[in-house]
Amino acid sequence: MPDADVERPLTAKDDSSEATIRQPRQADLPDLLELFRHLSPEDPEPDPARAALAWSRLLGSDLATVFVAEHRKRLVASCTLVVLGLTRFGGHPEAFARGAPDAQNPCSVYA
Repeated sequence: MPDADVERPLTAKDDSSEATIRQPRQADLPDLLELFRHLSPEDPEPDPARAALAWSRLLGSDLATVFVAEHRKRLVASCTLVVLGLTRFGGHPEAFARGAPDAQNPCSVYA
């Protein structure tokens, strides 16, 4: 797993400005929820206490790694990678990634 203190700048294609890819902090939850609201405005608002508990558990999980992209001090995307040590594929781990890009560039990533 990558070091949580490492931040990697990534040049955006649109205006050559930089976004930073980093692992999230607990304090990123409100911005992440706002990002999700733009992607799925029909979804009900989550209970704040339940959302905070779920976010804390996800960040502390040994099975998942979360990354966020920050541009101009605003979260513009997130990606969660889950690695499962299943007995499929000859016992090799299997990975799934789910992305939440910004509202202007909606897409999903599965691997």
